This record gives sequence, C-alpha cells and structure tokens, in this order.
Amino acid sequence: MAEPGATVSYLEGCTAPVRDENQLHAAVVELVAHDDATIKYATIQNGYPGDEHGRGGIYNFVTKIGEDQIFYCNQRGISTEDAVSIIVNGFCKEVFRELPMEFAVEATKLLSISLEGSVG
Repeated sequence: MAEPGATVSYLEGCTAPVRDENQLHAAVVELVAHDDATIKYATIQNGYPGDEHGRGGIYNFVTKIGEDQIFYCNQRGISTEDAVSIIVNGFCKEVFRELPMEFAVEATKLLSISLEGSVG
C-alpha cells in the first residue's frame, strides 16, 4: 500500500518449480496506490522465460483497470463487478487462445471467481 504522495517499489519472486511441459501459474497481488502515489511492481517468474518453443516459461502481466473504464460501463447500466469481469476477460482473451485447452479452461474458471471489492 502506497500512502498519498509516496513512491513504492515492489519486486516479487516466484518459487514454483520449472517444468518442461506447459504449466499454469496463477496468483493475485493487490496493490493500493492512494492519491498521487506511485507503485513500481515487477514479478520474476523463476528467472526463466522459456526456450524458443516456450517450454518452461510462464506468461505474466500486470495491468490496472482505469476508473474511466468502470465509469463508462456504469453509465451504460453495467455493474462495477460485471464491468471488471468484461474488461479482464477481454484483456485475457487473446492469451487464452494460445494456451493448451486444459489451461484455457482452468484460466477461464479463475477469472469467473467473484471480483467484488477488487476495484478501489
């Protein structure tokens, strides 16, 4: 949590085992930046991006849903929770298409978990 006007750097490391086959690695990190605060966040996934065929690598992304995106949806009668779900699913859609079927199904289930209270 970054207090108003503060600057925070956060580096997270992953200790999940590296495998030669595809793997799904899911985590949730909540970052709270108060007014005029800045958070620099990075994740190192095993320090191993995978080989030229993607073996052993883990895809990772961090993004923030803008209040203007939520406002746009709310103005069209979409609840905040549904708006977050629509935005996240849209962002992940292209990535999921590249996943092996069993991981795409699991990732979709992870996204269907209630996101209530996840927008601050």
